Amino acid sequence: ITEHKRVLDALQESEVKHRVIFENANDIIIIAQDGRIAFANPALKKILGYSHDEVVSKPFTEFIHPDDREMVFERYKKRMAGEDVETGYQFRVVAATGEERWFIINSSALDWDGKPSTLNFLTDITERKLAEEAVIAAKEQAEAANQAKSVFLANMSHELRTPLNSVLGYTQILKRDKSLKKQQKDAIDTIQSSSEHLLTLINELLDLSRIEARKIELEPSDVYLPGFLKGIKEIARVRAKQKGVPCDCEIATDLPEGVRADEKRLRQVLLNLIGNAIKFTDEGKVVLRVSVKSRHMKDTKTPFASIHFEVEDTGIGISADKLEDIFLPFQQAHDAQHTTEGTGLGLPISQNLLSIMGSELHVQSVEGKGSIFWFDLELPEVEGIVASEDHRAARQSRHIIGFKGERQKILLVDDNDDNRAVLRDILLPLGFEIEEAVDGQDACEKAKTYNPKLIFMDLVMPVMDGFEATRQIRRIPELEEVVVIGVSASAFDTNRKVSFEAGCDDFLTKPIQIDKLLERLQVHLGFEWLYEEPSEIDSRMQQAAEALPLIVPPKEELQPLLEFAEISHITGINQSLEKIRKRDKQFIPFTSRVEELAENFQFEQIIKMIQYYLQGGA
Repeated sequence: ITEHKRVLDALQESEVKHRVIFENANDIIIIAQDGRIAFANPALKKILGYSHDEVVSKPFTEFIHPDDREMVFERYKKRMAGEDVETGYQFRVVAATGEERWFIINSSALDWDGKPSTLNFLTDITERKLAEEAVIAAKEQAEAANQAKSVFLANMSHELRTPLNSVLGYTQILKRDKSLKKQQKDAIDTIQSSSEHLLTLINELLDLSRIEARKIELEPSDVYLPGFLKGIKEIARVRAKQKGVPCDCEIATDLPEGVRADEKRLRQVLLNLIGNAIKFTDEGKVVLRVSVKSRHMKDTKTPFASIHFEVEDTGIGISADKLEDIFLPFQQAHDAQHTTEGTGLGLPISQNLLSIMGSELHVQSVEGKGSIFWFDLELPEVEGIVASEDHRAARQSRHIIGFKGERQKILLVDDNDDNRAVLRDILLPLGFEIEEAVDGQDACEKAKTYNPKLIFMDLVMPVMDGFEATRQIRRIPELEEVVVIGVSASAFDTNRKVSFEAGCDDFLTKPIQIDKLLERLQVHLGFEWLYEEPSEIDSRMQQAAEALPLIVPPKEELQPLLEFAEISHITGINQSLEKIRKRDKQFIPFTSRVEELAENFQFEQIIKMIQYYLQGGA
């Protein structure tokens, strides 16, 4: 019996080992038979507070959370029937204390005492589940906070843009008045510049909110690249002259004429970088470089160009430990002298916009020597694009006084009296017939009787908003040809999309730009503008000024003019020129020349010109 004895000892030893494992396991081990608990290890008592005697022979579903019982029991029945059942699923168990605990179960079939049974390992995942729920709750709370912030910013945008619409609208109207004196024009320019600066700050905050809410969508269009870069260069040079810093532009000659890109967002990024470079540069210069990095064909059909954009300055630079901070919202990694303006959002917004475009903003900087910011954009090339920007700019520079053809009826719909007044004062002098409505319901009623050719429809109004009003107008047969242009001061671009879905033909954002408004009118109504021709008196004065020799004022008049030019004091220069003109009309060619230089911020040329005459030049 030696072999038999050896086998029994081995079995006994194996049983002891398995019992030690079974009794000391951290997971609950349950053997279920006929839907009841046949056996459970001590972990059940440790984790759930139930002893073996309390649970044995009881239905195992008795301890499962009521909401999970049916799911667990259905899977048990399928397993007992020999079907393939997913294991590793989660459910809740009610502990002896009434506490709910989460478990993940792994089961397998076995024969127990000659009967089909299941061996079940229950792992307690309560702590993990609570951590997951805490993360989900925190995420939901953050999303709710972001949503609340977005709603707040959207409402604030509407409230801030409404008065700005009036301010910027009337500054544009007043600037068209040729009877204004130079001092009055300068004051209007200051109002417009300050208002546009405020609008820029508002837009930056809204852009950040849109980016965080992932509500920014690119709007690619065909862009005439030389014309686009020419506009960037002109804006950059004007800003640089105001600061007194040279701005050079190095544009490669092999750039594609046309590309497909989001013109608005690309311009925003470049002007942000150039504006920062000028702001933080007191000596030296700022350089914009644009070149082709590479060209290739994609899908063997579309040519693509990888274009390198770079802005370099010789400004104060950024220390190495602050380079990462500059891409954080509301952070400015510079001294107090250079952080008095701006929100600190330009670079974070630019980085996010470039990320959406599939690119990345890079920086290299040496404190005290300057910085280089650059990015590469891969853009599809566009052939046969028309270089119409220069022609459009030339048209816009001429003063519109009316249009050819029969008088056109326009309905202005806005609950804000000031907003209607701005549009009315723009359109009435041009010969349009105007009717006004104060909300969507009023618009529907007046549109039926007035039968307008075009409706400017504010989208956010009481009683009935512009979306519903447009839908109702589109259902009126006699108004099916009317053009509806949605107007909104809302923060998010969703209004544009919803307005088109409601039936609008076009969309304008407040504050309204007069040139853009007049352009859309011409597109939709198809008439030809009438432009003001130079008056006979103006022509004569121009010819006389060109015919007169350049007679230089006395030195006592030139000296204060020089002093004002040396400190770039435009108002002082204009006051001195006005005084010289009043002294004698023969000085008009001289004052006109200086005035032209001052309007283009060419103070160095004014200084050299006056110094030349003060030193006896003729």
